[in-house]
Amino acid sequence: MSITVRVEGWSQTEPREAFRRLADYQRYPEQTPSVRSVEMERRHGQLYSTWRVDFRGGVLCWTERDTVDESSLRLDFEQVDGDLALFLGGWQVLPAAGPTGTPGAQLVFTAELDLGIPSLAPLVDPIAESALRANMTAVLTGLFDDVMVAEPNLVRAAP
Repeated sequence: MSITVRVEGWSQTEPREAFRRLADYQRYPEQTPSVRSVEMERRHGQLYSTWRVDFRGGVLCWTERDTVDESSLRLDFEQVDGDLALFLGGWQVLPAAGPTGTPGAQLVFTAELDLGIPSLAPLVDPIAESALRANMTAVLTGLFDDVMVAEPNLVRAAP
């Protein structure tokens, strides 16, 4: 069974600058101690990132294909190799006014993940959701001093 995680925030940062910050995956380990490392490389014209992330006393490792679409302020990823059965999603930056009408950016992270252990899903999925949500919230608060993070949502995808 897979879960879908969504984390949203808002910052006064100009949307293109917000996108640039979010696209700099190699800064993520500075924002949250759970992300041990992110290595970027280009292969055959495609961008790939390899991640090492602490999870439940161990380390999850995976490589994802990353698509950076600056014109639509969108970052998409899909795991191509690694410890998870499924991991895909991305960031979307949208021009948006804040609560007082101040211009800025809405920052939306969504991901679908499946650890690939169906018998333990009821126990492990909530932990994975919480860890991913906490990490992405830490990334937002680390990259944007003024970010306001919305309450998280956990949605269980259909089997």
